[in-house]
Amino acid sequence: MIKPPSVAPCSVSVPPSETRPRLAAPAGEGGRAGWPWLGFGLAMVLYAAFLYSQFTPAISEPDDNGYFAQGSLLAQTGKTWFRPESDAQYLGMHWLLEPDGRYVCRYPPGLAVVIGAVYALGGWQGCLWVNPALALLALAGFFLLAWRLMPAWWGLAGVIVLAANPTFTHHALTGDAHMGVACALAWGVYLLVRWGAEGRLWQAFAAGLVLGCIPTIRYADAIMGAGAALYLLWHWRRFPRIGWHYLAAVTGACLPIFPLLVHNQRLFGAFWRTGYSLTHEGTGFGWSYFQEHAVSYLRQLSGNGIGLFFALGFVGMLCMLSRRNKPGMRGMGLMLLVMAFSMLLVYMAYYWAPQMNAAMTLRFLLPTYLAYVLAGCWLLGEVSAAMSSGAQTALGAVVVVFQLLWGGPELWSQAVQLHYQKETLARVTVVLEKVANRGDVVVGSGNVLQQLDFVRHWKIADEAFLTGGGSGGMGAGGPAGVDGGTDAHAPSPMQATKVADMRQKYTGTAAARQQKFISNLTAWAGATHLIYIVGSERNVKAWNGRQGGSIRVVERVVLPAMPVKRRAESMGGGAAGGGAFPVGGGVGGFPPGGDGPGGPRPPDGGGPLPDDGQRRGPMMRGMPGGFGGPMGGFDGETEVVIAVFTPHRQS
Repeated sequence: MIKPPSVAPCSVSVPPSETRPRLAAPAGEGGRAGWPWLGFGLAMVLYAAFLYSQFTPAISEPDDNGYFAQGSLLAQTGKTWFRPESDAQYLGMHWLLEPDGRYVCRYPPGLAVVIGAVYALGGWQGCLWVNPALALLALAGFFLLAWRLMPAWWGLAGVIVLAANPTFTHHALTGDAHMGVACALAWGVYLLVRWGAEGRLWQAFAAGLVLGCIPTIRYADAIMGAGAALYLLWHWRRFPRIGWHYLAAVTGACLPIFPLLVHNQRLFGAFWRTGYSLTHEGTGFGWSYFQEHAVSYLRQLSGNGIGLFFALGFVGMLCMLSRRNKPGMRGMGLMLLVMAFSMLLVYMAYYWAPQMNAAMTLRFLLPTYLAYVLAGCWLLGEVSAAMSSGAQTALGAVVVVFQLLWGGPELWSQAVQLHYQKETLARVTVVLEKVANRGDVVVGSGNVLQQLDFVRHWKIADEAFLTGGGSGGMGAGGPAGVDGGTDAHAPSPMQATKVADMRQKYTGTAAARQQKFISNLTAWAGATHLIYIVGSERNVKAWNGRQGGSIRVVERVVLPAMPVKRRAESMGGGAAGGGAFPVGGGVGGFPPGGDGPGGPRPPDGGGPLPDDGQRRGPMMRGMPGGFGGPMGGFDGETEVVIAVFTPHRQS
């Protein structure tokens, strides 16, 4: 067996100035002194305390179910797919129908593996700490990376800027995958920079391993691997027998990627296919979309995205590339530039329309915020290097205070609204755990369904079937393509095949649908389990008129007071905020409890959005007027009723 050589940094024949390509100040000037580390520790404690104060054990946004329900399913069954047990079963909007009748999630299972592991150890409430933990880890990785490139005080400023960003904090408190990618990116780049300075095989392997996790979390974000590859190639003459280092990095990346390819081969018939192939969303990239979206992305990134650090970061990356006396820094600038702008170009060419709602698209670019802030802080550190310590402190304070004032109000507003939405769901879930046994059937509507589906203690039925609608927020229909047309190969995020299948489950008159739905509930519950109805008292009382049964209220859940909503503002125009849904909890800012007659309202509170193919966006075209489903909640309600439904015995 050939043993790979051990490479020691001192064996590399390079000038002394190149053995450690970092621009940190000497220890006495803040580069390694303890004060920045103390400040970092304090910032982390304060940020963790803030996340703890706003944390509530629930999921409230549509994408959350795709990751957390997949994780709990994996923990309970060891599978990432299932077959429905009843026609009445709730099917989340991100679960897609395969030709053989299985339902699979459109998202890759990387994050679900972590969620499933924590679910198995700490239950459903414990696994909801995954995203806050990933946010703290991302900040820690960012600081360690910044410490190797710039004076540590500027690294601390970058940590505060990120923590104060509404997009960053929103996704620290919600349940989608963007924070997972940001965390993997921070630590992967940190390990690459350490490898570039020290040249150890384990560092190349570890960097590949961490960065290889990114496509298992979000497929499209794998494009950032191009930046990592260029950084590795930039050092091709730096270390002897560099091939061993490249082999170590590739081997590390293959460890998480290979199981993903096997997963895709088993579920989709080819290792290169993904869940998106079932909705043809792979065709949703094109030059026409790029032309339509490019300018909007630039405006929104510099406005309600990352603010002044979009321009600072871009200039900083270019300045890194110009440092001819610091080849290691030039490689760093190249890597950051390729990572940030490859992601930007990819999503500019994606069919999601940022004109409808900036928050729904800027979240895609959350991982690149780390690159912009890192390069921007490095640039500020370079510019201020000749200043006095007092001037440097003043400059840093101005930058940090500006970002706090810029993002603080929106951050707080989003956090409060998200806390309210999740608190209503958490209270219902906790009370339901006390009154219902595992295996009982629970009927509901709105986003309570995706929460209970993730918890996976009960059999979850979708009340929307009674009105002739579908499951998972699809209502009575859904777009056949991105424009609601007949092109079978156009992106169909709601999956036309699934929509058609939902339509066929409950047809005929309202009475016929009710009779079949209740018959399905009765059969699904069996002789040993009860049927529970969850909803507002007005909704639950309507069940008294259902055919073949009666209700009995067994519990009332008092809901928290609804926070005062404000119109989201931004420097870039449009709806501010970086979460999937900004203030108000719905698309464009309307409340999650429903939109009222005439369809969803625009952010300015005006009339219904026109179905013009631009302002409504692809996800909303062809949708029912209320656009309820997973975005419907309990806004305006003071309590939720839990009742037992007792079907009458058939003679």
